[in-house]
Amino acid sequence: MADNVVLDPGAGGATIATDDDGIAQHQYVKVEFGGDGTFTKVTTAAGLPTDPLDRAARDLGKVDIAMGQVAHDAAAAAIDPVLIGGYASATAPTNVSANGDAVQQWHLLNGAQCVNVTAAGALIGGDAPNGLDVDVTRLPALAAGTNNIGDVDVLTLPAVTNAGAFAVQEDGAALTALQLLDDTVATLGTTTYTEATTKGQIIGAVRRDADTTLVNTTNEVGPLQMDANGRLKVEAFSGETLPVSLASVPSHAVTNAGTFATQVDGAALTALQLIDNPVIVDDAAFTPATSSVMMAGFEADEGSTDSVDEGDAGAARMTLDRKQIVTNQPHTTGGLSIFRSLDLDETEEDVKTAAGMVYGMWVTNLATSTRYVKFYNATAANVTVGTTTPVITIPIPGNSTDDVTGLFSSTMGIEFGTAISVAATTGLADNDTGAPGANEVVLNVFYK
Repeated sequence: MADNVVLDPGAGGATIATDDDGIAQHQYVKVEFGGDGTFTKVTTAAGLPTDPLDRAARDLGKVDIAMGQVAHDAAAAAIDPVLIGGYASATAPTNVSANGDAVQQWHLLNGAQCVNVTAAGALIGGDAPNGLDVDVTRLPALAAGTNNIGDVDVLTLPAVTNAGAFAVQEDGAALTALQLLDDTVATLGTTTYTEATTKGQIIGAVRRDADTTLVNTTNEVGPLQMDANGRLKVEAFSGETLPVSLASVPSHAVTNAGTFATQVDGAALTALQLIDNPVIVDDAAFTPATSSVMMAGFEADEGSTDSVDEGDAGAARMTLDRKQIVTNQPHTTGGLSIFRSLDLDETEEDVKTAAGMVYGMWVTNLATSTRYVKFYNATAANVTVGTTTPVITIPIPGNSTDDVTGLFSSTMGIEFGTAISVAATTGLADNDTGAPGANEVVLNVFYK
């Protein structure tokens, strides 16, 4: 079998040194060294050089297809073919053992097949790779002074410092300002306004002395305009051309034709403004000295009555001399209050301790001689019978055969401005203090 293999023979490719053992071609890799133009193969007789420069030359020449320093497997006394710069293919690589050690995985850069390697690092098969993957766990730590071409220290990372540019973390007032930027952004047609909560922005306007537009075409955004005094310019738009000055109003003759509205002022205006003051909604509150009222008139109706239906409005009746005609209507509430004493005597009693009106009384005298009922415009605590002057004195005669009862009433009522109290004596005089017998005088008072 012939040694050496020509790459790309049809295109005149380079010749790769190989050794044919009758079974397969073995590529010479990392097994020869020497100066420019010379090649010394490593054999059992000619070992590896020990000079560092020669070692670098040896390392560079170990693999013709990639650039990088190889790693030494000192324990196995062999050279592991570790390279830097390979790329993974779509097919998982084949694990290769050299002297019993697990060696890195090798890939083709431009293919999806694996490369099998012998313990000496020679390729098995005729495929020549363009580069090999790196098993970084097999790279040794670099010693001082061994920074040869292709050495890579993947186990030591650079120190982290504060060098370079850093993004500034905003906080405090600056962060608050940033967070408030979108508070005034609202969804048109959806967002609602809340008093003292919804936020807004101050909007400025452009001073524009001339009444000309600042937008050029439809659907274009434009600024608000103001005059030299800072007043916002607005114009009522009705879909038609409107005059902008009195000079542009079309001229026409002014006549008295048509109907004119009269401008009312003075007393007439005041009267008009007061017309609706007494108009109050039904069941609305009335405020004395504030709510307005109107004088009401009545229908003179003495000869015959004029009825109205339930729920109808109607005019009230009066006599021919303008006295209102009324009819008392009994009710279940709102009547008179009652005071009763079964033994009224010279000791005063309270009917009412505040101002009131007496509308009637029913008095009974069980004695055979006259008894006198006396009313005072004061409370019982402020009355002394025989000293305090009564405002009303009513004699109730006695009878030797039966009792005497009298009913007194007044539709107008008798006013007591301070209070209402009563007592009974056996004498008429204001200073009399005669005491009636037990249960001789019985009094019922009807008051408000």
